[in-house]
Amino acid sequence: MMHTRLGLICTAMLVMTCLFVPCATARAAVSSSGDVDPFDPTSWTLLTSAFIGKTGEGSVTVDSSETIQTIQSDYGYLGYEAAAEGTVTISGEGSSWTNRRELRVGWNGEGTLNIADEAIVSNTEGTLGRYSGSTGEVTLSGAGSTWTNSGILYIGRSGNGILTITGGAVSNSSGRIGSGAGSQGLVTLDNASSTWASNGNLYVGDYGEGTLAITGGSVENDDAYIGHYVGSNGTVTVDGADSTWTSDGNLNVGYYGPGSLAIVNSGSVESNEGRIAYYSGSTSEVSVVGTGSTWIISGALSVGPLGNATLDLARGGNVTAASAAVNGSSLITIDIGAGSLLSIGGGAGTITNDGTIRMYAGATPAAGEIFTPIQAGGWTGGGVYQAVGGVWNDTNREFVVSEVAAGTSGTMFSIDLAEIQRVRVNDSATGWAVAASFLATDASTALELTATAISDTVLDDLEAMLVNEIVLSGWQFDFETGYIPGDPAYVSFDLGEGLDVDELTLWQHDGSVWNECAAGGLTCSGAYVGLAVSNFGAYAVTGVAPTPTIPGDTNGDNYVDETDAATLGAHWGQAGGRTEGDFNNDGFINAADAAILAANWSPSPIPESIASTGASVPEPGTIAMLAYGLMVGLIRRRRVG
Repeated sequence: MMHTRLGLICTAMLVMTCLFVPCATARAAVSSSGDVDPFDPTSWTLLTSAFIGKTGEGSVTVDSSETIQTIQSDYGYLGYEAAAEGTVTISGEGSSWTNRRELRVGWNGEGTLNIADEAIVSNTEGTLGRYSGSTGEVTLSGAGSTWTNSGILYIGRSGNGILTITGGAVSNSSGRIGSGAGSQGLVTLDNASSTWASNGNLYVGDYGEGTLAITGGSVENDDAYIGHYVGSNGTVTVDGADSTWTSDGNLNVGYYGPGSLAIVNSGSVESNEGRIAYYSGSTSEVSVVGTGSTWIISGALSVGPLGNATLDLARGGNVTAASAAVNGSSLITIDIGAGSLLSIGGGAGTITNDGTIRMYAGATPAAGEIFTPIQAGGWTGGGVYQAVGGVWNDTNREFVVSEVAAGTSGTMFSIDLAEIQRVRVNDSATGWAVAASFLATDASTALELTATAISDTVLDDLEAMLVNEIVLSGWQFDFETGYIPGDPAYVSFDLGEGLDVDELTLWQHDGSVWNECAAGGLTCSGAYVGLAVSNFGAYAVTGVAPTPTIPGDTNGDNYVDETDAATLGAHWGQAGGRTEGDFNNDGFINAADAAILAANWSPSPIPESIASTGASVPEPGTIAMLAYGLMVGLIRRRRVG
């Protein structure tokens, strides 16, 4: 009996010890489950063809918890048959998988490979998504993780391939994203420590569809092709100060197929030569947008050698090259006023323009300012230089910003395009304002314009389509003389500071219905959101309503004016919230709210330091009577904002 009690006590003490003292967790460093052939990865050799998910679902894990763990094989297959799914995870310092020959992630089925925390995978050729209908996905994470391909790396060979690098290094002889016809490939780098190095060429859209997104990290290769062959489509984005792409050879944006390159938010691209839309039939574009965004070309820049190319420099984007040439069907656009610059040979090189170079001045630059957006020593070719919103001095190679003619919503006014190329129109009922810039003419040309804030059924139709958004500004443009559809122009909506184009929606009215437009053409500059247009009609911008912080301000524009009074009047006697006119938060719009509006009346912006202190409801009397009188004048106005 004593021994039994002693055993029970010891057992209890052992249990208590395990409860309160950390115990080592048993974990298999190399494990497999499901459909794995051969089943035990520790038995594989460099002569083994390893199948993870041969006909069904299988997985293998290699984790160096305390000791170095390695596996090896001849060929590696993840997701071999069409219905198969294979997953391999290699993680931890010292963990590795060595393939003597090829590694195939998603052969006919679905394959997933995870390389994490300083783990190592190596092989000759690498394939993600081999056959049509297959999907191969590889994720590399953690600084020190590496995937070495001594041969070609296919991301979407005939199927779909996805490579995500959030830390670590991938290398290969050459890289092909969207290699085969009908394939889709996507590569994303999203960490400053992420690298992808191709000792040979890089193809983004070889015969299929390819996408490369660099939002942190670096890519390096020899020659690069975005949209390589007919039937392909390639897209590359280099976004952010930690994002770089270096082509030691030539960078071709659109070779036979269409290609697109966007360098934004201080992203950086370097190449030997730069070619946009290289062959006939290719229509391609490059945009360099934002201060610090650069494309540095040590050799020649060719904008549409044979194809149709567009190069867009906006909001401080810079392109430098030793020389530059623009063909007859191609276009360079430069946004004036924010430091956008095309520099040729440091100001000493030659630019040959046989196409069109168009420069825009929106609403932000001051009248009379002078800019030199192109720096070159030699100017040749028979192409044109167009000034929109100013005048181009062909002798001094300078852009002189136009004065601004003021107009009123719904009222026609006229300007001479040889003298003035910018207008601004205000609408007192809504508080909206819009600016437009037009092409300068050599001879006197009268432009007769009527810009009207959209209202009535046209506005109703758009508001009915919105979910969790409001109309921030919308305008109908009508011309009597001076504007020919197809002529370049620039429209700027005054929406206030702090806007993000990613949170806005652009709409165009075709005369009967509203159609959502691609907002990629929108750019923010100060208080303005602008876009280049070649046809007018009606445009509108919608977005999430700003949160008002000033008593009496319904729309968050830092004004307490007729717009807010009209909003309050439209909801008089109703239940509502702050944006409808309930400033004392009692759930109803009435005289007390009108008194608050009158007490804070200001047709100019109210400083946040003053506005944030708030305002109490005045005693009934003079201010309330003023508010009532104001409401009587505006109560019948229809809310348009």
